[in-house]
Amino acid sequence: MEVIVSRMQTLVVPNASAETLPALAASLAPCAPLFRRSTSRASGERSFTGRLTDLERKHCDPIAAAVAGTSTER
Repeated sequence: MEVIVSRMQTLVVPNASAETLPALAASLAPCAPLFRRSTSRASGERSFTGRLTDLERKHCDPIAAAVAGTSTER
């Protein structure tokens, strides 16, 4: 997937799976009871996955473009 950015540059966005990385899942396991809804827990896992990618900017729009199953609203 390519995202066009200003100044006529093309940024290639790395794609990441919606599946949580095993090491990340193990790290987040103690926090799981804090998320009462499974959808909230899954959104958090995808957000952390996006932050582990090599994206230059790690806010909602690039993460939503890079991590499958993620939107800018979650």
